[in-house]
Amino acid sequence: MIINNENKLICSSYTGKNGNLSWVEGLSQRENKFSDISSCSLFVTINTLDSNDRFDISKIIDSFPINKIYIGLPDPSLTSYFPNDPFFQQKNLYRYPEDLQKVILNDNLSFYDKSMQNIQAVPLYYKNSISKSVINELEANGLTISAKELRENNTNELLATLISQKYNLDYSSCFKKINGIVSSVFNQKYGSYSYSNDSRLLDNSWITIFKELILKQTQDKNFLTEANIVNVGVGGGNEAQLLFSNGSNITFIDIAQDGLKKVKKKFPAAKTVMSSATDLHFLPNQSQDLYVSLRTFNSSFFDMKRATREAFRILKDKSPIIISIANGFLNKIPPRIISGLILPGTKFVDIYRGFDTCNFLSSFFKRIGFKDVQIVPTNTEIFLSAVKSSQDLKE
Repeated sequence: MIINNENKLICSSYTGKNGNLSWVEGLSQRENKFSDISSCSLFVTINTLDSNDRFDISKIIDSFPINKIYIGLPDPSLTSYFPNDPFFQQKNLYRYPEDLQKVILNDNLSFYDKSMQNIQAVPLYYKNSISKSVINELEANGLTISAKELRENNTNELLATLISQKYNLDYSSCFKKINGIVSSVFNQKYGSYSYSNDSRLLDNSWITIFKELILKQTQDKNFLTEANIVNVGVGGGNEAQLLFSNGSNITFIDIAQDGLKKVKKKFPAAKTVMSSATDLHFLPNQSQDLYVSLRTFNSSFFDMKRATREAFRILKDKSPIIISIANGFLNKIPPRIISGLILPGTKFVDIYRGFDTCNFLSSFFKRIGFKDVQIVPTNTEIFLSAVKSSQDLKE
C-alpha cells in the first residue's frame, strides 16, 4: 500500500491481484498515478524475495522516492542476512507493530509453518521458556496469570503491580515474591548452562569481534588485562572465561546464584554480586573502565532503559560499553544456526527482530549521553558498542 501524508490510500497491490503479476509488478503498472509520492509512505506486509534473491521492495525504492517504508515480516524463505536487503540499507525503514506482525503471520501461516525459521523443530527453546516457567511458578503460589498478561507486564515492577491489583495484595510483598521467582527460574535455566544447546557451539567468531570492538574503542591491546571491568549477566561464566582470563579487577553480576558460584571457582579473586542490572548501587559513580553484558539485555523481565542508565552512571568518562543481543538458535539435526529472535507468542523466528532491539537501544544510548554507537551483527548475536561522552546523565 502507498499512503499519502493525509493518511489516504493512493494505491494497493498484492500478488495475484492482476493475473499472474507479483505485487510489485502490479504496483509498477500504476506508475502514471504516482505523480508525486515523495511525501508518501509504503507499507509492505512481507519483505518478499524474487526467484533471483532480489528483494521486491528494492524495485520500488529504485523507481520512486518514498518518504517512509514500513515492513511487517521477513520473507519466510529468508534464513540468512543478505547484503542487498533494504532493511539494513534504508534509514527511513520501520517495522509494523508486533500485534500486526502476528496478524500477518497468522494470515500466511501455511508458508511460515513450513519455513526453516519455524522454531518448533528445536523444542528446547519453546518448551523451556523463561516466561512459561514464571507462569508455572506463579500458579504454584496460587497466582494465575495468562501469557498475554505476562507479555504486557514484562518487568518485575510491572508484574508485581499486576499481581497486587489483580489479587488485592501488598505491592512490596508481590515485588519481593516476583524477584524471588524470576531469580529462581533464571538460576534453573542458566546456572549450569553450557554451549551444548547454544548457537555458539557452531560459531565462535563472536570472541574475535568482541576483542576487535574493545581495541577499536580503546586503542589499547592490554586494556582487558588492566581495566576495571563489570560484567552484568555473567551466567555460569562461559563467556567470561574466554574473554577475561587475564583480567585482574572484575566484578561479575547475575541474578542466578548457582551461576555465580561457578564463576567464583573460575575467578577466585574476582568480586561476584547477586543483583539485577537495574540496581548496581554497590558500584560508585564513574568507577568502571568497561561495562559488558552479553545476550542479557533482551532477556525476559529486563528493563533495558534502567539498566542502560545504571551502566552510564558507573562508567568513567570516555569508557566503553559493549552489550550483545542474542540473535540465533541452535538446530542440532541438521546442525545449523537459526538466525533471529522469536516473535513472542509464536514459533516463528523473525530474522529482523534483533535489529529492532538494537535500533531502539542505539537511539536510547545516544539520548542519554553515549557516542560512537556501533551495531555489529554476527551469526550468534548482534553487538552494540558505544563510549560514554559526558559525566552528566542526560535523561
